[in-house]
Amino acid sequence: MKQKIYLYTPRLKIARLFAASLVLGRAEEIELLVLPYPREIKMELEKFTRSIISWKYLQKRIIELMGSYGYSWLDIEEPLFLGLKLIRERNPKLDLYLYRSIGDEDEKYRITSDLLALALKYRVTGKIEVEEWRRVLSGYRRKRVEVGDKRAIIIIEDKLQAPSGSILIEALPGYIESPLDKLFSSPVSEQIIKEYIEYVTEYLAKYSSIDYAYFKWLKDKGFQGLIVQLSDYFLNLLSAIGED
Repeated sequence: MKQKIYLYTPRLKIARLFAASLVLGRAEEIELLVLPYPREIKMELEKFTRSIISWKYLQKRIIELMGSYGYSWLDIEEPLFLGLKLIRERNPKLDLYLYRSIGDEDEKYRITSDLLALALKYRVTGKIEVEEWRRVLSGYRRKRVEVGDKRAIIIIEDKLQAPSGSILIEALPGYIESPLDKLFSSPVSEQIIKEYIEYVTEYLAKYSSIDYAYFKWLKDKGFQGLIVQLSDYFLNLLSAIGED
C-alpha cells in the first residue's frame, strides 16, 4: 500500500499558504495531489499550472462558474493556487484530482447564506430555534475521498475526512476550531449557535480578512497553545499587508 498523507487545511489564506509550502517540500515524492476544488475547473487548473493560461484568465473562468461568491472563494484559495505552479514545476508528472463540484460549492454557499439569515433573525428577535438551525445544517454533506493505490497528499478541510489510523498533518499546527467550524463538526446546540453568532457579528463582520478575524477571536478568547502564542505575529503580519 502506497503512502497517503491527509493534510488538514482550514479555510484560511495563511493555512492555504502553509499547505502549498508543505506540498512543495514533498512534491517529488508523490504521484497524486488531491484538492478540495470543483472538478469543473480541472482543465483550466491544469493549464494554469503549466503556464498555458494566466492567473487572471483562471479567475475569470471561476467567477463565471461560481457567480458572485467566487470572489471571496478565490481570495482564500489564491495562495494555494499560486503555489500549485511551483509544485508542478518541481514535479511535472504530478496528477491532480479534484473531489468537489460546483454543485457542492453552490450548496455550501446556500447553507452559509441561510445561517447568516438565522443569525440576523436572532439579532432581531433574541430567540434561537435550534431545530431550525439543524434543518439548515442537515444539508451539509462531508465529502469522502477515495484515490486508489497512489503516493498521494490529500488536502482536507475537515479532520473527519481522514480515515481512522491514517497519516494526518495539520497545515496550521495546533489549529483551534472556530465557532464556524464547530457549527459544522459538532452536535448543534444553543451554546454552539450563540458562539457562531458572536463570531459572525463581532469578528467576521468587523474585519475584511477572515484570517484577521480568526486570529483576533483566538487572542480575545484566551486560548492556550502554539497557534495562540503566534497570534500576535500573524495579526501584525496581516495588518502590514493590508489584510485586516
